[in-house]
Amino acid sequence: MKTKLLYCLIASVALIFASCTNDENSDNNSSILPKRITYRDKNNKIYQTTIFSYNGNKIESISSENIYIDFTYDGNRIVKENQYRNYGESHTEKSYSYSNDNLKIVTKSLNGKKTKCVYIDNGDGTIKKEIYEIDIKTGKQSESYSIDMLTFEKGNIIKSVLHWADGAYIHTYHYGYDVRNNAFKNILGFNLLLDQANLGFSELNFFSINNIKEYSVSTSRDPEIVLDPYDGMVFEPYSEKSVYEYNKQGYPTKKTSYNEDGSVNETIEYTY
Repeated sequence: MKTKLLYCLIASVALIFASCTNDENSDNNSSILPKRITYRDKNNKIYQTTIFSYNGNKIESISSENIYIDFTYDGNRIVKENQYRNYGESHTEKSYSYSNDNLKIVTKSLNGKKTKCVYIDNGDGTIKKEIYEIDIKTGKQSESYSIDMLTFEKGNIIKSVLHWADGAYIHTYHYGYDVRNNAFKNILGFNLLLDQANLGFSELNFFSINNIKEYSVSTSRDPEIVLDPYDGMVFEPYSEKSVYEYNKQGYPTKKTSYNEDGSVNETIEYTY
């Protein structure tokens, strides 16, 4: 067991995504999958219920009151995702391509617009994400309009630094985790989607190994580009903390998120 734990600590990010295991992450628990998630607001009122449907460990669809998502696999990898919002009024299609189970390119089509994300593994625990716009009529690709540097540790994203193309604003996100099982860790292929696995819900960590317990975001600006801080967008620093309740297998059954002032932001309940 000590050898296995040591291997998990020193393995590459790609191997951690695919194979990092411990007692709570054993194959005996691989059938534990979230079937329903209930979201409650600060007043404990239910505002959304999300239903998950599967074929074995492969996710087939996720649905709630105003969004429906279906998935297509090629082997054990998710290669396409369709999102329908407001009963089909809005449709988003994502296509995923990989190299050796590492996410490489994501194309997204929404309301006549197309974007492309290119992921570059730097080999040092960081992955660079370049985002481009694509002209649907000509197929011409723009210069990258944003660059996001993602930092990973033990299968979790711990930092994201987003640079807009003009360099005016830099958004920095920090994430802290518990040591328990992520509710979604047994969904086949989710761990390969990296930050693409947000799926339009307030839950942030669909792809990670563990559960986010601390989250913060701050924004800095280049004074040479934005001369007057009030002459453009103004971003206040934001942070929140989460407290979890777990089942005996170490998976969360309830998550309560708190604002900076200690007030409840929302509560999420997991049913397996």
